[in-house]
Amino acid sequence: MSTANSIDPVQPARLEDRYFINEAILRWCRGVDRKDWALVRTAFHPDAYDDHGMYKGDVEGLIDWLVGRHPSIAFSMHSLCNVLIEFNGEHKALAESYVVAYQQYLPATQADKSTLVAALGEDLGSREGPVTVMIPARYVDEFERREGAWKISRRTTVFESRYLLDTGGKLNLNPDWAVGRRDEQDPYYRVRKRFYAT
Repeated sequence: MSTANSIDPVQPARLEDRYFINEAILRWCRGVDRKDWALVRTAFHPDAYDDHGMYKGDVEGLIDWLVGRHPSIAFSMHSLCNVLIEFNGEHKALAESYVVAYQQYLPATQADKSTLVAALGEDLGSREGPVTVMIPARYVDEFERREGAWKISRRTTVFESRYLLDTGGKLNLNPDWAVGRRDEQDPYYRVRKRFYAT
C-alpha cells in the first residue's frame, strides 16, 4: 500500500519540528546505551505507551524493565539510520526510524538467567561465554507536541530479524584509547563535564 499521498513535502516551517522529533529518538538511543534512565524518560510523554516486544506498557514500567534487564548486557549500541516523519496537523507526527542495535549479553554465570533466556532463548541464554547479537528493527513512533515539546506518545518496535555475531570473548582494546562505558564514567560524560566547566 502506497503512502505517497500522506507524506508531507519537507517545508521550511516544519524543519524545526523534524529536528526536535529526531532529537527525542536520539535521546532514547543514548539513554539506553549509557543506562541513563532519566534521559530515556525525556523522550516520552509521561502517559506514553511502549510495545517493545518483551515489554508492553507505560513508560515507568518500561524503565523498570530496562533497569532490570541491562545489568545482564555488557555492551549496547543503537545506531539510528533512516528517519521519515509525517505530520497530521500542528501537534501530531508519525516517525518511522530504522535502527540497528548491537548488544553483548554476559555469560549465564554472570547474569540473570531469566533475562538471558527471555532475550536469547534457552540455548543461547545458557551459554558459558558472552553472546553478541545484531538486531535490525524499526521504531514506529507516534509523537505529540504538548506544551511546546515533541515527545513520543506511543511506540511500536518492529523487529526485522536478529543475527548472532559472536559467542566468544571480545578483543581487548588498547588501554590508551577512550573506551565506552555504560555509566557516568563514559568518556562522553567526562568531556561534557569539562566542556561546561570552562
